[in-house]
Parts: sequence; C-alpha cells; structure tokens
Amino acid sequence: MEAATEGERFSIPAKLHPWKVEHLPISVRLENTLDKLGITNLGQLHGKTTEDLLKMWHCGRTTIKECQQF
Repeated sequence: MEAATEGERFSIPAKLHPWKVEHLPISVRLENTLDKLGITNLGQLHGKTTEDLLKMWHCGRTTIKECQQF
C-alpha cells in the first residue's frame, strides 16, 4: 500500500482486498478510524486518500504511517 503525501490515494493490491481489518495487527486508533469510515476490509481502503483519514477524530500522521505499512 502506498500513500506518501496528503491527498494521495491508497493503492491496495487486489489479492489483499478481502483481508478483514479486524484480523490485522493494527492499533486500536487505526481500527477505530477505519471502522468510522465503514471500512471492514482492505479493499474498501483502496482509492481513499490520506486526507479522508486525517478528517477523522484522533487520526494523525502516526496513524497514516501505520496504515501505509501494509
């Protein structure tokens, strides 16, 4: 997954689209952010921007960096 700058879109490989967020080793903060956006699997994150996530309460640069590691 890649997203380096604000407004850039996340690109999730198709083979990872079905992966459920609840089964990923992520922080509670990231899990809550994705939940509030209605994202339950990685495929739903595909095409979202870093800006989309940063608009959420308690989502900052650290959470974005964690999300970029997948």
